[in-house]
Amino acid sequence: SSPFTGSQTQSVEHSNAMDGHDPEAIWKHYGYVESLESHGSMPGTLEFIPTKEWLTQKLKVPVTDLVVEEKKSDGGLGGISGARYFNCHATYAGSELHPTLGLPTELFVKVRQPMQPLDEFLPEMVAGSLSKNIVTDVLPIARTFWGGPHSVICENLKDQLSARSWKETGRVSVSDAKHIFAAYAHIHAAFWKLPHTIGLKTFAQWDQLIGEGGPQYADGGWTEEERERAYALFGPHRHLLDKMRGEIGLAKIFQHLSSHATTLCQGDAHPGQVLKLKKHSSYAEEHGRWQIIDFGQAIVANPAIDIGSF
Repeated sequence: SSPFTGSQTQSVEHSNAMDGHDPEAIWKHYGYVESLESHGSMPGTLEFIPTKEWLTQKLKVPVTDLVVEEKKSDGGLGGISGARYFNCHATYAGSELHPTLGLPTELFVKVRQPMQPLDEFLPEMVAGSLSKNIVTDVLPIARTFWGGPHSVICENLKDQLSARSWKETGRVSVSDAKHIFAAYAHIHAAFWKLPHTIGLKTFAQWDQLIGEGGPQYADGGWTEEERERAYALFGPHRHLLDKMRGEIGLAKIFQHLSSHATTLCQGDAHPGQVLKLKKHSSYAEEHGRWQIIDFGQAIVANPAIDIGSF
């Protein structure tokens, strides 16, 4: 007979559902009681466009006016993302002293599409929730104000961006790279020794998209020439990469690195996930000139995962 009875049995069943990655169970774990089945023109349907009424509901503050512009997506650097994106300019019914009630007027809304999985925005919701209450340390992360099964509402920093191009050539200067790695180090230090958090990617999920199980290893992914060019960066040590990948495998390497220390990692760091802000803007002065965005592949891992990916 089972040693568990009543609520204990339910708790074990709930934990097993999440271990097996049941997205609906995880959303309910975090208290999301809204219907996970979309009806009508709602997030998760092709017809949805953000409205002031919808923003009021999600932000829990009165939005009196909203100007919406859909941002055409190129599908992400690797063609992975299929969400719809909206630049939103919001007006709030705030006070004379705090007209925006502490919220930015420029918002960035991501909306899940019917063909996307229900867990599409889980990592972003969790990463945003982990960081938003750390008020004693201004992290270089664009703030997330809402994350749910069908949508994410983030801070939009498009008006804060530096006018000077820094990544069009596909290369990043050593000087810029040092600043970018400092921003990642800031995040990694803030979450040092963080245990796995429900809703972030597990290794198996991350591996299916980013690692050896991911699309870059399949036909149409990384070519042998591209892999050789990456290996060449390691000079005389490049043969070790062949040996590690062929004889040890990424899963064991990941496990070994994590045994030393773990932290919150972005999971797919690349220049497209980094914003460089205007040098003397008030936002940059307060939050830092380099901001990290998009934690859709966030995972608890060794920081080498982010540094190596970038």
